[in-house]
Amino acid sequence: MNLLNYIPQGKDHPITRERLVRLTGKNDRVIRDMIMYLRMSGCKIVSSSKGKGYYIGTDREYELFEKEQVRRAMSILRVFGEKYIVVQMYPDMQADRKIIPVKAHFRNYKNIQVEGQVTF
Repeated sequence: MNLLNYIPQGKDHPITRERLVRLTGKNDRVIRDMIMYLRMSGCKIVSSSKGKGYYIGTDREYELFEKEQVRRAMSILRVFGEKYIVVQMYPDMQADRKIIPVKAHFRNYKNIQVEGQVTF
C-alpha cells in the first residue's frame, strides 16, 4: 500500500489523518510513522497546525511548513533544552531513529583553528 495514493496534491483538498486511518485500515500511529518516513524520503507532505489535514505541497508551501515545524521544535527546546542535546540526524538513517536524552554539557576551547578536522 502506498500512502501517497491517498494524499492529494494542493492545499485546497487536504485529507485528515482520521480519514487516512479509515481508508487504509491502518491505525493512527502507523499513519503518522508512514508520513514521517515519506517526509524523510523527500516527499513534500504538508500539514497545517490548524488541523485541516495533509496534502502534497509546492516547494514554497513545504518551505513554510518546515519553518513552522522548526519554530515549534525550538520553542519546546527553550523549555526543555537544558536537559537535552539534540543529536544531528543523518539523512541515510532509518525511519525508526530516535533522539536520545543526555545530560547537557559545554566545553570551552580557546584559539581553535578548524580546517577539516579539529586538532589541539
